[in-house]
Amino acid sequence: MGIGGLARTRKTTLCVSSQGRLRARLRLLHDRTAGKRRDLTAGEIVGQVLVAREYLTTRGGMLTNIVFMGMGEPLLN
Repeated sequence: MGIGGLARTRKTTLCVSSQGRLRARLRLLHDRTAGKRRDLTAGEIVGQVLVAREYLTTRGGMLTNIVFMGMGEPLLN
């Protein structure tokens, strides 16, 4: 039992990002785009949730919480 008689449940939280970094492969473009961020499309944002949900489901888990971040850093970790 948890606090106050409430049953404990296992929770899984996904940190969804709304931005990503541009990564140029050419040296010429690298100087202009290094470190700049772009907004992800709605499909890319939803895709993060779908991939995480599928991953957890195949391992007997379940996604219970979603946190929406705006800085893009979770994609680089």
